[in-house]
Formats: sequence, structure tokens, C-alpha cells
Amino acid sequence: APRGGDGEQKRDEVKDEAPAPPPPPPPAPRSSSPLVRDEDRGLIPSHLHLSLSQFVPVPFDPSEDRVGCYKSRPGGFPGFACRWCRGPAGAGRYFPASEAGLAQTTTSQTLMNHVRNCCMVPQEIRQKINEGRTARGSSGGQQQPGADNANPDGKGADQAPAGTGKPRHGGRKVFFHRLWCRIQGVPVD
Repeated sequence: APRGGDGEQKRDEVKDEAPAPPPPPPPAPRSSSPLVRDEDRGLIPSHLHLSLSQFVPVPFDPSEDRVGCYKSRPGGFPGFACRWCRGPAGAGRYFPASEAGLAQTTTSQTLMNHVRNCCMVPQEIRQKINEGRTARGSSGGQQQPGADNANPDGKGADQAPAGTGKPRHGGRKVFFHRLWCRIQGVPVD
């Protein structure tokens, strides 16, 4: 048998093989419910509540997010992203490794700064955050009376005594525990 015949047969066999299937899409977010809810008002300052409500749950995508400290995260690891820009990891997409890391003041500041500086976030939201930070800073670390941290009915189990305008003592810890559970898709205990 001539050699050319075998080569043609092998080429035909290769042609008959189906192309490799595309890689599967990244898993869907674990929860479509909001990460920050109205029931969280009064636990943290209103400008931080507004800032964090601009984020939505997202899974870690190794093809896009494997940078810096996120290199060791497995695909599908739960995190969150700016709902407006869905920017790259570390600049719009965040994947904290622990509840303690999420609750750090530096993390809160990074997230708030992203929202304040993201050109995709509507100007009125950025302005409210800046006003809230200014009001809080000029009152010696307290929100101005009448600041938006009450539930619609003016009460709220998670709120400090009426008229104080301050978040509930220990509220930050409670809030970040809730947020961590929501990001991870586990029940809040």
C-alpha cells in the first residue's frame, strides 16, 4: 500500500473528530438577593450603607480575576463587584478571604473609594456618599441628626436610640457578619 494512502486516512480521521467544546461558563452567583438590605440601616453609617449597596455578588473567574492576592482563589469563589462597572479584580471586583478581612476599616474605605471614584456610578449616588462623609467628619465622628439611618417607620431594632443619629453600638460587627454570610451564600446565624 502506498504511503500517501495512510496519510490521507489519518487526515480524514482527524477531520472527522468533533471540535473541542468551549469551556463552561463561570458559575452563577450564589444568590440574586441584594448583599446590603434596608434591615441593615442603623448598623453602619448611611454613606457606607449606600456605598456597599452598589455591589452585587459575583463568582471568581480564574481567567479574569487571577491577580495579586487573589491568585490562590479557586474558580467560583464567592465575591462581589461594582454593579456599575464590574471592573477588574481589586478595582471593582473583590474576593475577600475571610470575614475578618472583609470587616477591616481599610476594606470599607477601599470599597467606598471605588464607588466615589467610579465614573460609571451615577453622580447623585457619588454626591450623597461625599455629603455623608462630610457630615460625619464635621460632627466629630457622628452622623448629623436626621441622617438617613432609620427604617421607613422611624423605628428599627438595629438602630441606636431615636434622635442620636449614630449607628448602634456593635452594629458594624453584626453588619459585616451578615454581609459575609450573604456573599458566601450561607444562612445568617
